[in-house]
Amino acid sequence: MVLISPIIIYIKRNRDLKNNLVAKKILEEKQKIEVEKLEREQIEKHRQEQNLAQQRILAEQQAEKQRQERILAEQQAEKQRQERILAEQQRQEKVSAENQRQRQERILAEQQRQERQNLANERAFAKAMTEFTSISKPHLKTLALKRNQLVTYDDYGNPNFRKYIKELDYFISQTVFRIASEENKLYLFNLHKSSNQESNLSTLVSTLDKLVVNHINENLTENNPLTKEKSIKDFTPEDFEMYCRDLLIRKGWKASLTKSSGDQGIDIIATYKNIKVVFQCKLYASSVGNSAVQEIFAGKVFEQAHFAAVVSNNTYTQSAQQLAQSTKVLLLHYSNLSELAFRLGLEVKNE
Repeated sequence: MVLISPIIIYIKRNRDLKNNLVAKKILEEKQKIEVEKLEREQIEKHRQEQNLAQQRILAEQQAEKQRQERILAEQQAEKQRQERILAEQQRQEKVSAENQRQRQERILAEQQRQERQNLANERAFAKAMTEFTSISKPHLKTLALKRNQLVTYDDYGNPNFRKYIKELDYFISQTVFRIASEENKLYLFNLHKSSNQESNLSTLVSTLDKLVVNHINENLTENNPLTKEKSIKDFTPEDFEMYCRDLLIRKGWKASLTKSSGDQGIDIIATYKNIKVVFQCKLYASSVGNSAVQEIFAGKVFEQAHFAAVVSNNTYTQSAQQLAQSTKVLLLHYSNLSELAFRLGLEVKNE
């Protein structure tokens, strides 16, 4: 057995101890390095985390800034849009106001032009019709005779104006247009081509017929003893009855007035060639109603007359016309009395 000396053992132990210390120191150094490395890594990680957090905060701040900028830009855009809308509204209001003003000016100008035109037309019409009347007046007596000759009645008492209207048209074409001044001739010609809405005749023909009818009525008034001192409008109802009776007598009728009481609504009883006609006379300021038709129809039955008629200076209501049509009662204007015999077929006119 080999004996190891204490010195060697000591040296060995001392060396092992040193080696252990060195190893321990190295280990400690390694651990320290590891700790420092770990600390550095943690510091770096913490720094990186802080950087990331700062970057996130910065990014969020940047995003918020951009959002605020977008909001501001949108607000500015909306403000500009509202300003444009307001400006456009103001512009449109100005344009509308200007258009309205111009339209009102045009309307006013057109109204003034139309008024001037209407006034000119009225003056031209009055001037033309004055000349038309002056030309026609000397011939009214002849035209009245033509009306009496050419207006015929059928077996049912319906008047036929065809030949008479043709005669008026001939007079206008051959006499009025020949004599009329050049200034009025074209205006009268246009009136002759236009139609009267009431009669469906030309305006001149309708006007000329009114002149003829007025001439006939005026002559009837002038030739009647009752109207030498006053006109139809001044008549009393009794005067009007007497006037109608005298018109019938002048045309060959045997006519007499009834008594004021118990006359059964009859004012005049007249006969012509054994044909008896009873009349009720109505001097009215307005249209005659159907009560007059009812009364004279009853009078016809009472007197056993052939015909019954209501005579007036005015027109008849629609109900009176309808009742007269169903009862065969004649509705007459007093100017029709001169033609009553022809209308009833008691006389024949020479064509």
